[in-house]
Amino acid sequence: MRLNRRIGVIALACLSLVMVGAGCSDEGDDTSVSIEEFKKLARSDTFRNYGPDTPEPEWEVYRNDGGIFVRQHKHSPAPNAKPPFRGDERTYVDPATVRWQQIGDGWLRGWDHGEFGGGLEWYSSDDFHHYTLSRENVRSFVEFKGRIYVLTGCNHMGHDFDCEVLKLVWNDDTGRWSAEKFADLPGVPDGSVVDDRGVLIIATSAGLVEVWPDARTRLLVPWKRWGTLQPDIEIIGSDGGLDFNSFVMAAGGDTAYIGMPQAVIEITSLKTKPKMRYFICCTPPSD
Repeated sequence: MRLNRRIGVIALACLSLVMVGAGCSDEGDDTSVSIEEFKKLARSDTFRNYGPDTPEPEWEVYRNDGGIFVRQHKHSPAPNAKPPFRGDERTYVDPATVRWQQIGDGWLRGWDHGEFGGGLEWYSSDDFHHYTLSRENVRSFVEFKGRIYVLTGCNHMGHDFDCEVLKLVWNDDTGRWSAEKFADLPGVPDGSVVDDRGVLIIATSAGLVEVWPDARTRLLVPWKRWGTLQPDIEIIGSDGGLDFNSFVMAAGGDTAYIGMPQAVIEITSLKTKPKMRYFICCTPPSD
C-alpha cells in the first residue's frame, strides 16, 4: 500500500511536469494543460476508488484566450466581484456559497446553503440599505440578452426543488428590483454558457438544457437520475456519475466539456446525436 501511494505521488509529479512543459501555466501556482493534451494523457476505461485516505483528483475545465484548458479544481469561492462593505455578516453563510453581482444602483448578493436555505438580496452601494428579493437557493448569476438572470435550485434527499431561471425587473413605482420567474429548469443548475446562436445552455442535474430568449426550454442532452446517461446517448468509456464542477463549450457550440472528479467529459454532436466520452485521469494528488 505504501509503495502504491509512492508510485501515485511520482505519477502526479510527472503529470504536473508535462502540464508545465506544455506552456499552459495559469496564474498563481496552478498548472494547467490544453484539453487536447489532457486527452492524450488520460484514458477512458474505469474510475478508481482510492479510499478515504487518498483523495481523488478533481479536474476543472475553463476557457482562456479562445482555448479550453484543464486544471485541478480547488473548491475556492466563486470569483465574482465583491463590494467593499461586509454584507456577508448580516446573514452569515459559508463564504464559498455566496455570489455577488453588481447591478445599476447597488449589488445583488445570492447564496446557497443547501437544504438550510438560500436567498437573493439587494444592497445599496453605500451599504446603508438592503432588502430581500427571493428566498430561493441562488446557484449563479448569468448575463443573457443584455440583462442579469439568476439560476436557482436545491437538491435534498434525491429531490430537486425550485429549479428556475429568474429575471430581474425594475419597478419604477416601488423603486426596487424584483425577481420574476423566467423559465423552469428540470434540475439543479451548475454552470452555463451562451452559445453562438445566442441561446443559454445550462448544465443541470437532469442534463444540458437550452433556454431561448423567448423563455422556451428544451432538454438538449438528458441523463438519468444519479447522473448516469440515458440509453439513447452513445457512451465511449466508463458510464460514471456526473458530479461536475465546471462546464464550457467549444467554439461553434456543438461540443461541450464537463469537469468532475477523476475525469473530463466530452460531449460532441450536441444538436444532432450527442456522444459522450470520459477522459479519466485518477492519479491521486500528493500531500
